Amino acid sequence: MDETAIENMSNEEFIDTFLEGLLVEKNLGEMDEGTKEEMKNDLRERFNEFVNRALLESLSEEVLDEIDKKVEDDTISEQFIIQKINESGMDAAKITLEAMEKFRETYLEQGA
Repeated sequence: MDETAIENMSNEEFIDTFLEGLLVEKNLGEMDEGTKEEMKNDLRERFNEFVNRALLESLSEEVLDEIDKKVEDDTISEQFIIQKINESGMDAAKITLEAMEKFRETYLEQGA
């Protein structure tokens, strides 16, 4: 896939392509579309948790305390967390790419 095609993808399309590539690399053999879709959905859920954890672990204790307070008050929203990540000054793209690489390594090292 060329760089232009990647640049024109949405985040969701990029992640789907990444996850489909992992399934191919894992070499799980032939499977029907339903099974493949189930595996991809499970992988997407684990991937999202992995990346989100990496991003949260990169935040300061102060920001994590703010997020915890919102969780305790049951007023947390995805938008609030995104705002805090954006305000933190961290390189979220770099952290995400590093998490993707680590997720790939971990997934491919696991038994089928």
